[in-house]
Parts: sequence; C-alpha cells; structure tokens
Amino acid sequence: ERLCAIALIKRLFPRLTKESREEVFGWDPCREGGGNWPSTGHIASAHWIEKATTLALEKCQEYANHVHDNCAARHFAEQDSQIRCVKSVAPSNGGHKHWFGSLDANFYFRNDLMNERAMPIWSRDEDKPIDSKARDAFVLWQYDVLLKELRDANKKVKAPDPVFGEPMGYFALLRMDGDRTGELREEGKEEYVAQALTDFTVKVKSIVPSPEHNGVLVYAGGDDVLALFPIEDALEAALALRNAYLEAFQ
Repeated sequence: ERLCAIALIKRLFPRLTKESREEVFGWDPCREGGGNWPSTGHIASAHWIEKATTLALEKCQEYANHVHDNCAARHFAEQDSQIRCVKSVAPSNGGHKHWFGSLDANFYFRNDLMNERAMPIWSRDEDKPIDSKARDAFVLWQYDVLLKELRDANKKVKAPDPVFGEPMGYFALLRMDGDRTGELREEGKEEYVAQALTDFTVKVKSIVPSPEHNGVLVYAGGDDVLALFPIEDALEAALALRNAYLEAFQ
C-alpha cells in the first residue's frame, strides 16, 4: 500500500510501546485489544486464512517459514491481528510470531506477488528488494505449491467448496446512521435518547469484533457507526447492529 505521511503514522504508531504512546499523546489512542490496524487485504482474506489453516495447517506454515527464511521480517506485519476468525487459529501454531496468519496480505494474492513495482519483497537483510529470479524461486513457486495443496485438501472434505482457491480481494465498509433521534429530541425526550444511544454504543463494541462478525470498529458514537468487515460477514453484522439499535429504543 502506498500511504501518505498521516496514513503511514496511523499505521505504524501502534508499534510503539503503550508507555511511549501515552507519553506522546497523553493517552493511549490504540484501539482496545492493542495491535496495529489490519490492512484491508487482511480483512478481505480473513476467512480464507481460517479455512486454509484448517485444511492444511502444516503446508500453510511451511509457506510462512519459507518467506521468513528468505525475506525481511517486515513482511510479517499482522502479528497482532484482532480479527477473531484469524486470531482463533493462531494458537495452533504454538504462538510463533512468524505464522501464516501474520503475513502481509499481499502474500495471499498471486497478482500482488507478481507485481514487483507495487509490491517489492525485501531481502532477508532488508537492504534491497529481491530480484525477479529470486522472487519466482522463493515466493511464487512456493505459493503455487501451497495453492495446489489447499485445492487438493478441499476436494477431500465432506462438503468441499466448489470455488475454493485464492482469497477474494473484497471487504465491506459499513456506515450506519440511526433514524428518528432528531424527532425524539424535538419531542423533549433528550434524556431517553441519550441513554438509548449510550446503550447502543456499548453493544456496538461487542457486536462488531465478535466471532460471528469478525469486524474492525473504526468509530462508534451516538447513532453513528463505521466499521470494516470481511465481505462474508457484512450483512449479518448490519442486521445485528440494526436490531441492537431498535432494542436500545424500546
């Protein structure tokens, strides 16, 4: 990803210690649970990571180990992922930080791996990107081996996914704005509205990142919500949030 200066700071500052963040800002602006914000590619491929590690954990980790042995440590940027379906499979790797689910999301997409200009892969000593020949030998070949293994494993399960292959590159951005709050305030129900919105915001913080929805909450306040989801979970999450909003005003 090509980031402007502000976006780059937002991406990297969670890597500071909690004490350093509090010293700089006067409070800790990191989201609850800590860790960096996941990339959109990581969110998009979350369920693919979960399924891939279920189908062939050993082969997935072999791919990650190969990247670790030949490429820079910076390519394991998702070590602190708080996406529940990804986090749930992390213990199966013994807590090792260089595990399959902590790879940059680009390593899950063949088109990204083929694009040297947009996605340079840095050498082990981090002084320069690896060349095309090494890229093919160290990464692309291993990726193709992994993908074949996953497709073969998928065919052997009781209910195989007919289209399982590379992950989808799509995620959902969910933006919600509640109805009728202005109307209720005009009716003199300010206290009722304030309490209902407080109750709703509390529920949002548990609904979005839940194991059922695997979302990343960007903002929740009043009747506004902004969150990112794997595309598979977006509609169920939207329905759950809508129901929570209606329940808050009952």
